[in-house]
Amino acid sequence: HRSLREENAHLQKDHLSLKEENTQLQQDHRSLREEHTQLQQDHCSLIEENTQLQQELADKRGEVEEQSIRLESSIINTSPITPPTHVVALVCITKNKYKLVRVLRTYLESTLKDIQKEYDLSDITNWEREGRLWKCDTPNSINTAYLVREILKNHNVRVDGNRQLIFWSYGMNHLIDIILAYQNAAGGGDRRAEEVFQRLNYCQIIFSQYKGKI
Repeated sequence: HRSLREENAHLQKDHLSLKEENTQLQQDHRSLREEHTQLQQDHCSLIEENTQLQQELADKRGEVEEQSIRLESSIINTSPITPPTHVVALVCITKNKYKLVRVLRTYLESTLKDIQKEYDLSDITNWEREGRLWKCDTPNSINTAYLVREILKNHNVRVDGNRQLIFWSYGMNHLIDIILAYQNAAGGGDRRAEEVFQRLNYCQIIFSQYKGKI
């Protein structure tokens, strides 16, 4: 009888231990379910925020494209009083490094050859096809290159005036938009150039917010 009582007491003790362990497991299970539910809700919230940011970015891109079209249209519809004798040329030396020159038409080729030799670049006949060169007739009364360098310096863009170099990280097309802003002999270049900077700043903010949400 004593042996049975001892075995019974031992079994009761094991039973209590199992009940306590089972209770703890149930609590852990509930905690995991609650955590899983919260994670699902957070995931859904992130998807909604991401979708909203993508839509805002798409809308802003549409606005930027419309503004760019209006800007190009205003420039195209402005005809110089006298035929232009000067050309403004933008040459991509390396990534984020450009040379902006304003020269007489007759001196353009020799100027480009000097640039090619100075920086050991490819043959100038391939530059436009490679996307290295952009050039445009410029009004005789406007020193486009000087005005562009000044507005860039005002926005803390590194400029070497003596060597006519611009250190620009936003892409060649945006730099061309700023140059085009000063192609209207009637003036207003600063205002149009500021619009380009505003678009760049806004897109940069949206992109930073978008990256931060991912």
